[in-house]
Amino acid sequence: MIFSGGTDDRSVQQRNKQWSETLTNTLKIRESAEREASFKGWRDWVGAREAHPQGGEEHFLPLMVCAGAAGDAMAEGYGDELFGMKHYTYYWK
Repeated sequence: MIFSGGTDDRSVQQRNKQWSETLTNTLKIRESAEREASFKGWRDWVGAREAHPQGGEEHFLPLMVCAGAAGDAMAEGYGDELFGMKHYTYYWK
């Protein structure tokens, strides 16, 4: 989708925004069990299939490992522009 110009579509941009907001909100959950419960439904989040298509989860799963290893710490992050859409980097202190 990125290389075919699909990211120029306003509906794709909106779904990507919703995906990013849901992910950020989940990563900011301080209680690890609650954060884990939210991640269990990640495939149902708006924009999940576009952000990480079937067979493309290997780019997302390491973030979930980090979120689990963080325990009760809350993620921080920042956004960058890439292919006309915001993409985020997260870290734990």
